[in-house]
Amino acid sequence: MSDGVTVHNGIAYANHDGIELSGDLYLPQAAKAAPALVAVHGGGWVAGVRSAFQYWGPYLAARGTAVFAISYRLAIKNKTFPEAVQDVLAGVQFVRGKASAFGIDPARIGLLGASAGAHLAALAALSGKKFLGAYPQDPFAATDTSVKALVGVYGVYDMHAMWCSLQVQDGRNSDNKVEKFIGAPPMASRQAYFDASPISYAT
Repeated sequence: MSDGVTVHNGIAYANHDGIELSGDLYLPQAAKAAPALVAVHGGGWVAGVRSAFQYWGPYLAARGTAVFAISYRLAIKNKTFPEAVQDVLAGVQFVRGKASAFGIDPARIGLLGASAGAHLAALAALSGKKFLGAYPQDPFAATDTSVKALVGVYGVYDMHAMWCSLQVQDGRNSDNKVEKFIGAPPMASRQAYFDASPISYAT
């Protein structure tokens, strides 16, 4: 604890397909009904760590907003769409389900993400119930996933456009991170690229 902030590192929030998912919780000291942000790190869907929020977490918590910075499954060996989105949704459910224990207001939960994390946060915020129901064993599987706010920092919102951009930048198909995440090029699965694009759900 420091500067009016309590930090809980490595809280397990779900177990998906045998992988334990954890998060770091930054709480305002003596929180009673604090708003909270579930924070999703960037890294092109293939890299990154939740400690990316080791400075933002305490900064926001010292100013009254709790932060739960989560780890999610990365597309290192296999595709992780929609699995990574389901991990983020489980993070929202966990924070809402444990709100009274943490001193968080369950009606004031938002999502914060950067880059690929902003993409996942936006999908979680906008897609309604589309990606729910895959993990009924989650401790808070029946808990509402709606959020009051989305803070997306330099996010990816159109996956086909990003795939095209990476093809030009990298000049080779094998390193296209969007393709690694989704598991196929857009020519093979137009529906997956539509489903994976937050802009598809914006109204």
